[in-house]
Amino acid sequence: MASTDCKFEQKYGFFEAKMLHVYPDGKQSAFWMMPNGGTLGRGTPDGTANDGAEIDIFEGNKQSGRYATNYHYDGYGKYHKR
Repeated sequence: MASTDCKFEQKYGFFEAKMLHVYPDGKQSAFWMMPNGGTLGRGTPDGTANDGAEIDIFEGNKQSGRYATNYHYDGYGKYHKR
């Protein structure tokens, strides 16, 4: 696992990566982005994602053998949107 949490922050531009996707036993393989310090949902849920968002570029699951992309905002509780 590679993590840049609180080590790197980019506001504009793009990301490029070359990866070999594997399906490890009992694990989920993913490439995703989130605000520094895991601040998603710590603001006021207002439907704008101003308090951060998790962007799943891809997630793969061995059990289903499928890939998914998602965009989560306004926290993970009752205000969660995707």
